[in-house]
Amino acid sequence: MAADGWRGRFVRRSIPPRFGVGRAGRALSYQAFVPDPIADIELSLSGETAGLVAAAGVEVRDLNESPPDLVVLEALATQLLRTEALASSAIEGLQLSHRRLVRAAALPGYDAMAQEVLGNVRAMERAIDLGRQPTRFAVADLQAIHSELAQGTRLARWAGQIRDEPGWIGGATPADARYVPPPEDHLDELLEDLVTFVNERVDLPPVLQAAIAHAQFETIHPFPDGNGRVGRCLIHVILMRSGLAPRYVPPVSLVLAAHRERYIDGLTTFQRGNLDAWGAFFAEATRLSALRAEAFAESVASLQQHWREQIKARSDAAVWTLIDHLPAHPILDAQTAKQLSGKSFQTASTALGALERADILVRRDNRKRGRSWEAPQLIDLVRELEIDLVASSTGSVPQVPRLRSND
Repeated sequence: MAADGWRGRFVRRSIPPRFGVGRAGRALSYQAFVPDPIADIELSLSGETAGLVAAAGVEVRDLNESPPDLVVLEALATQLLRTEALASSAIEGLQLSHRRLVRAAALPGYDAMAQEVLGNVRAMERAIDLGRQPTRFAVADLQAIHSELAQGTRLARWAGQIRDEPGWIGGATPADARYVPPPEDHLDELLEDLVTFVNERVDLPPVLQAAIAHAQFETIHPFPDGNGRVGRCLIHVILMRSGLAPRYVPPVSLVLAAHRERYIDGLTTFQRGNLDAWGAFFAEATRLSALRAEAFAESVASLQQHWREQIKARSDAAVWTLIDHLPAHPILDAQTAKQLSGKSFQTASTALGALERADILVRRDNRKRGRSWEAPQLIDLVRELEIDLVASSTGSVPQVPRLRSND
């Protein structure tokens, strides 16, 4: 059934027996939304939105072309990735501090929620790897990203599996859901259309291509769970594949998380055919996140320089190497310090002691997990990035139309 004002159509289906029946013993029916394909989508943006898309592309490119000596490349990439994973997970209700995530990464084995967010980090790392590959992006690659997300978490039973039954958002069944995505028998053609768009629509600005692909993926909702996080990983794939972000993808999810309701409204306006409003919202979120990521890189570099001025050591001392690596490893133990410095265990331990005496590291003694060292100033910088990005985006990200539940 065609849907007036929607970029797609509704199809009527009945609830399968496993979901129960109505009070009168009759099977309940519902309407699922099947979006129009996007591989050949024609776009006509307003001048304002086109300007926002162009500005976002400039800022992402500037972030990636910043001088390499701003900060160790691995360190900046790692911190931005963790920040992105935290924000993307927060949109799904998984609230976690950066300190807690870093502790779980450095000292694994005890925190189930942190492990789920770390799964999101792995999924984004896989997305970045796929974005750097010259081969054609495929549906199997989306499944690989989902498998990384699900590994070792409550999602493990669905790892990489396209759903073979109805999906829905909100409500106890599809009949009372807020949104019902396409039925399972439409998923293959819609996903093939999506990856065709990713591979072939290089005529579009990368930021706009990422915006449309992300919104279409969320509309399709092909997995039983984890769709939001996989869809935000898809942003990384496209910005990397396009060459716009060969080193760093800014933490766009941090802005989206700060405006969660507007983000959801934006996805709905996309489904309603208002690509201009969605494109403007996504582009400004991307621009702001790129600007703040570059400022964060400069703050980290400044902090490292301050540390070097505090330390009195030979130029070949392990302490210098650890200062280089601390942004990527703000919590570490002696074994990790040994690996990072390439020195003996004793030399690495001595370097940790020197950093502790200079108030760069704080020692933590844990009966179960042993001794570790933490760089609180670095963790505070990441927290300041999150606060600053949320504050700076308030009022800056374009409004999208609010849709009533009966629209």
